[in-house]
Amino acid sequence: MMVDILARETPLRVQELQEGDTPEAGVIYVVPANRNALLKDGRFHLRTPPPEVVPKPSINEFLISLAAEQGESAVGILLSGTGSDGVSGLRSIQAAGGLTFAQQPDTAKYDGMPQAAIDAGVADHVLAPEQMAERLARLLMPLASDEAPIPEDLLAQLLARLRERLDCDFSGYKVGTLMRRIRRREAATGNVDLAGYLRSIDSNPQELDLLARDILISVTAFFRDAAAFETLRRAVHEICTHKPPGAEIRVWVAGCATGEEAYSIAMLFADVLQERLADYRLQIFATDIDEQALNVGRRGLYPVAALNDVPPALRERYFLSSNHHVEAGKLLRDMIVFARHNLVSDPPFLRLDLISCRNVLIYFDTLLQSRVLQTFHFGLVRQGYLFLGRSESVAQAEQLFSAEDRRERLFRKVGSASLPSGMPLALRPSPSYSAAARPWP
Repeated sequence: MMVDILARETPLRVQELQEGDTPEAGVIYVVPANRNALLKDGRFHLRTPPPEVVPKPSINEFLISLAAEQGESAVGILLSGTGSDGVSGLRSIQAAGGLTFAQQPDTAKYDGMPQAAIDAGVADHVLAPEQMAERLARLLMPLASDEAPIPEDLLAQLLARLRERLDCDFSGYKVGTLMRRIRRREAATGNVDLAGYLRSIDSNPQELDLLARDILISVTAFFRDAAAFETLRRAVHEICTHKPPGAEIRVWVAGCATGEEAYSIAMLFADVLQERLADYRLQIFATDIDEQALNVGRRGLYPVAALNDVPPALRERYFLSSNHHVEAGKLLRDMIVFARHNLVSDPPFLRLDLISCRNVLIYFDTLLQSRVLQTFHFGLVRQGYLFLGRSESVAQAEQLFSAEDRRERLFRKVGSASLPSGMPLALRPSPSYSAAARPWP
């Protein structure tokens, strides 16, 4: 009855979504009962979810497909509803650089869905519904100005301020990506150009922290891209098969954000080794330049909804329940060291069997991508594995690595290695690295 009910409340056209429909402006589409919707190649598609997946329909699959289809143009909004549906979908939109909204919980009849998104940290904007349209219009305006000339002198000033305040050098990031993030912050702060935005930073330096978080997009997920992790599992099995008991296994998760991927890889090794885990010295270095995100990883506490894609057997074996959250157990936590590390200026970890760096290089220009890949090549052992994100360039990687699986972006080191020019061999001291943790390698 949803089509009839909604049609009485709006002048917009309301219709039940049909397989193959092309989205039209000014139309509200209602997904049929017991079906999930997704967007692919500009058309809607319907699929029947597995029996164990609830609710039906679920918005997660649609939002995930929207992120894949539209990237930075995707917008996800969660309004009143029970449960935690939508968290994974908003996380995917964030990771793609899109915009995410959640209804202010005290304005919602059922606050479960918006509150779950807020708790998971995947809602960029938390507003009452009547405030959303105005904010959305302002935030979308920068998308229409992508072709505007770039004020290079003002951009250089802004990047210098970010570098001074946060010790983050964004000069090697793609200019188009930077400007889209900057223009969104301009709009969010009520400024119409970069000059005005810089003046507003003079009176509110904390805005630099918010801009940096927008640029960094510290978003990840457990077992993100199931097919990719199945491919990675085979590599983990290969690594473990060729290591004798007592050997060292070293992994680097670069750009780990809030740690879900580091824990996912820890689970893979633990699951492959089983009772033999204690026979190896397994260490996973999880690094990022976002200290706030790293603190989430160190704590290892996540909303229940964040583990939707974790196989139930692994969830029960490696996590503890804690008041609507789950906490990584001691076995996983002892495998991982979280620390601040700058991919661009800090030296790599060495003697590594596996490096995972997914959907980070896509934000770097070609020169910086090449430098970081050379750094990874230097840090890996002979025939070591490199695991990249689906959006990363195969051509760049194949200059230094052979492709084990091009589609899932799994590579192996070939040839000898040299450290990139200007890269230090010793790690500079970092106040964010706990002296109580294990020493740097």
